Amino acid sequence: MNNLIHLIRPDNFEDEVLLVKKPVLLLCMRRSDDFLSQMNLMKDIAVTHSLWLKVGLLAEEFTESFKNKFNVPGTPTYLIFLEGKEKNRMLGLTDSLTLESFVFGTLRPGDFAI
Repeated sequence: MNNLIHLIRPDNFEDEVLLVKKPVLLLCMRRSDDFLSQMNLMKDIAVTHSLWLKVGLLAEEFTESFKNKFNVPGTPTYLIFLEGKEKNRMLGLTDSLTLESFVFGTLRPGDFAI
């Protein structure tokens, strides 16, 4: 995992997602044929917006328990957390324009604390 995309595990979920001041974009996805394309989108978002947005990927071994805890019906699911609470989610494969629209459609300018 590169240093722009944080690997989220059960032992660091609270510190890396719930206690963070800036918004967190989190990808919950099984490792499948489409995984690389979706990770490239996440990398692009991280490179472009890392000053105000934290980007994370759920560790593979955490995916099923996370899905149960947060009632995630399928993968890939993109979730935005803000101030320890889920603010929005998007289910399904996406493209860069749709992912950007999801992020900016969910967050208000005041959410972009740097």
